[in-house]
Amino acid sequence: MLTAIHGVVASSGGEPSIQFSATVTPFDFATSNTVTVTGGDFEVDWGDGVFAPYSAGAASSVASNSDTGIITVQSTQQISKVVFNTDTYTAIDITDSDTITVAEGMCFSLTNLTTFAMNNASNITTFKNAWNGCTTLASFPLINTGSGTTFESAWKGCATLTSFPEIDVTSMTSDAFGFWTTWQDCAGLTAFPDIDVSNAQTFNGAWFDCSGLLTFPALDFTAATSITNNWSGCTSLTTFPAITTPVCTVYASAWFGCTGLLSMAALGTSAGLNFSNMLQGCSSLICLTSVDTVGGSSATDMFTGCTAMTAPSAGDQTLLTTLPAGFNYVNGSSCPL
Repeated sequence: MLTAIHGVVASSGGEPSIQFSATVTPFDFATSNTVTVTGGDFEVDWGDGVFAPYSAGAASSVASNSDTGIITVQSTQQISKVVFNTDTYTAIDITDSDTITVAEGMCFSLTNLTTFAMNNASNITTFKNAWNGCTTLASFPLINTGSGTTFESAWKGCATLTSFPEIDVTSMTSDAFGFWTTWQDCAGLTAFPDIDVSNAQTFNGAWFDCSGLLTFPALDFTAATSITNNWSGCTSLTTFPAITTPVCTVYASAWFGCTGLLSMAALGTSAGLNFSNMLQGCSSLICLTSVDTVGGSSATDMFTGCTAMTAPSAGDQTLLTTLPAGFNYVNGSSCPL
């Protein structure tokens, strides 16, 4: 029987109730398995059916070929964070997680992890690096991310994800690194959901090198001030939709190296200042619907390598990159999409 202490929530019968619980499958027990828990004492069954108690901090199993089964981590205290430290896990199922507020680095670089589940993520504010480097994660569940204020590198490098759920990111507003490299190198993604990013201000390489993306939705970037490198290296995109960016000032390298891109819908860039390398290397790009660089401060190599482009013409490209005068270009003909 566990002893009730400060921070423990008791059940109706007076016994401490479980506040955090996770079952974890290691690929073997020959390697030591480690988990770090923040916020309270906890206990772990390392696969032998016996729970060992630990104080808040790190706990490791003793490498053994004799242990078998599933590892269970649980606590009756209000655990705020858990990190699965060793790259020894193939499946993680967090079944009680109401008190978790921080997911930073939760599954960082778990290259053997193929499945992940979590019953409640509604109180988590920080998802930084949570699944960064989970290169064999085959799918990701729809979890409640509605309290999330930063998603920096959250799914970066999840190369085998082929789809992604329509998560809630409406609490993401002014965090300086909110959507930095969030889905970078998710090369297996072929499409992306129409998530509501209208409150988010900062994007940098959010979909950088998502080389398998075939389509991208017309997301609402109303609050975005920067989309630097956002789709750089998305080599399978052939068209790009009209996006709303009324206050965005930085478009640097936004579509750098999108070698498959043929045409783009209207770009609302009237507030733009930095257009450097924006379309550099888009060697198949034929036409733009519209783009406005009036008042801009930098447009270095904006069209470098756009060898197939006919609209805007070479002359109009020169006007667009001669700043601060710039040019409000509108295609007089239909730009195929």
